[in-house]
Amino acid sequence: MALDWRVTAPDRRGHGESDRPGDCHRRGHLADAVAVLGHLGLGPVAVLGHSPGGVNAYQLAAHHPDQVRALIVEGIGAVVEDGLSFCLSWPHRAPDRETLVAELGASARCLGEAIRAYDDGWWPAFRPEDMAASQRLLTDDHWNDWLPTECGSPRSRCPPRHPLPRARPGHDGPPPTHPPGPPAHGPHGPRDRS
Repeated sequence: MALDWRVTAPDRRGHGESDRPGDCHRRGHLADAVAVLGHLGLGPVAVLGHSPGGVNAYQLAAHHPDQVRALIVEGIGAVVEDGLSFCLSWPHRAPDRETLVAELGASARCLGEAIRAYDDGWWPAFRPEDMAASQRLLTDDHWNDWLPTECGSPRSRCPPRHPLPRARPGHDGPPPTHPPGPPAHGPHGPRDRS
């Protein structure tokens, strides 16, 4: 995707390299998305949100339709019922990556590049208590934000196959295919941190 698009992948509050949040409420996540677009001078944009980021994406489209040209939501719907309290039992630190991966068990495969080395050992790039708190505040029925979402105007839904314009003028053909691998924020290239 980054080959044909300018991809900006901000970390959510309390995740990755973002600052530790003082507030995990939905209004804060939405304000962050608006602030990123304003800071970068972007909009309207195509927004892709995965899992809890999907709620951020459709809430951005519902509350700021002038900022969203197209919307892609994956891995989450309008009703969120899952909690992340299981992550509160993860080990605090491990002496090396292999030990941490073994202690995390099945959860390790979902963390990927979020497992990092620190001066005092290995640990994910977020605090589990922040992630669990953010998820608790996400657990809700979000139909009021889901239903009015259309790319560009409230009160109707995005067309099922809304075409997205290409980033390079004159590029006419199908989107390029890429081998299966990590998501766009992985080792395929650096994130746009502007």
